[in-house]
Amino acid sequence: MSWFQKFFKEAEDEAKRQEVDYFDLSEDFRSSPSQMSDFMASVMWMDIQDVIKTKIRSLRDDLEITSEHNDLIHLQGEIYSMKLMLDTPAKILQEIEMRIKEREEGND
Repeated sequence: MSWFQKFFKEAEDEAKRQEVDYFDLSEDFRSSPSQMSDFMASVMWMDIQDVIKTKIRSLRDDLEITSEHNDLIHLQGEIYSMKLMLDTPAKILQEIEMRIKEREEGND
């Protein structure tokens, strides 16, 4: 593993350790599981994903030409944030489904 790969891995691991559980923001979501699934299958979400993936590719290109330590960390953080954005709808759907299941089990 090169110093660059090791550095990137360490930065990514640190970012994951510091990740905040951003699903404790409210008791309930406004979307239903079917609405979230429909959104995830929509052309609108596909367009958003394309824009985010293009930004990630651009940031990775910047990583290849950057040698400053602080710039590397900043770019890695941006890439990690973009990846979280791509995962957000699936995480929300999972959380909605889990809360519904917990409510149903609590009513038994």
